[in-house]
Amino acid sequence: MDVYQILQALHVLLATVWVGGHIILLMAYGAELKRGTTNPLLDFERRYEKIGLPSLIFAAATGVAMLYVGWGKWPMAAHIKMGLFVILILIDLHARLRLIPRLKRGENVGGLLLLHVAAVTAISIAFVVLGAAIRFGMPL
Repeated sequence: MDVYQILQALHVLLATVWVGGHIILLMAYGAELKRGTTNPLLDFERRYEKIGLPSLIFAAATGVAMLYVGWGKWPMAAHIKMGLFVILILIDLHARLRLIPRLKRGENVGGLLLLHVAAVTAISIAFVVLGAAIRFGMPL
């Protein structure tokens, strides 16, 4: 195995943790959020973020490393992934700085949290699709 293949294996494993966790989050807790029930989601999030957030950070790092090791130039799909990563960080900051404190004060922000979870899940799935586009040379 060369360096690129090792980075790729790590990247896919880390991305699986991140994307899979958010698909589970949306599917398992989406209906509860819609009804305004947020405690189960917060319990899941508290446990998941210990592996989910590091997975996202290291997936981003291995993705950038693969671009430098593999091509030395960034295809358009990589630029799109980086833009989506920035949007993902902004959504997460909004949730952590605005929604979670409101939730802890007893405000009903379940609908907003559902939109947050759905957006993060959609962006995460887009990461996978764009990663496949980069890997298999699909034009974007």
